[in-house]
Amino acid sequence: MKMLEFDHLFVLTQPQAPEVDVLIAKGFSEGSRNLHMGQGTANRRIFCHNAMVEFLWIRDAAETKTPAIAPMQFLARSNYRQTGYSPFGIALRYQLGTTTEARAIPFDTWDYHPPYLPTKRPIKVAHTLPQEPLIFILPFDTTRPDQYPPAKRQPLDHVAAVKEITALKVTLPTAEPLSPALEVLQAATISSFGQGSAPLLAIEFDSARQNQLADCRPAMPLLLQY
Repeated sequence: MKMLEFDHLFVLTQPQAPEVDVLIAKGFSEGSRNLHMGQGTANRRIFCHNAMVEFLWIRDAAETKTPAIAPMQFLARSNYRQTGYSPFGIALRYQLGTTTEARAIPFDTWDYHPPYLPTKRPIKVAHTLPQEPLIFILPFDTTRPDQYPPAKRQPLDHVAAVKEITALKVTLPTAEPLSPALEVLQAATISSFGQGSAPLLAIEFDSARQNQLADCRPAMPLLLQY
């Protein structure tokens, strides 16, 4: 697992992610937005020095049901309160300098081919339970946001004075044993996982040294500790 590290996470939101406006009011700076053509989703994003938080919504439900996209279950994850699916995803990237030969994956995956990526470079998606976050590995080389080239630079200065994501904790509404992929992430201290009555993702910034908490519930099952 040494060659893989945390890249970003997503949480599914209402259309246009109005929840982000609350975070902007609390001092978080918004970065650029994306449309995922052919996948049926769009996003708003907040960048930190080492990772990114993505607020994802369903833009075109029909696109999410196409054969290439349907296995991701975006619509079921968006309606998590009714379906029980997890609304979260955790993306991993290869560390800089990792050779092609060294890119072994420590858990079973399947290939995801969204239309916006070259067909020869699929996203590797872990086999997980519906109540667990999607775990996936990016097929292209990327870095920490504070190492982006000028053309990709994003706002990293926040009035809230946060810099880095230092911990993730996901609450799972299931008593089932963790899937192998989640066990790997927990052993590598990329994220911890616990059991609770409803899905919840707690993001810790800078070891929570300011002793501040932004609780996005009930609009969104997200806690920001900084």
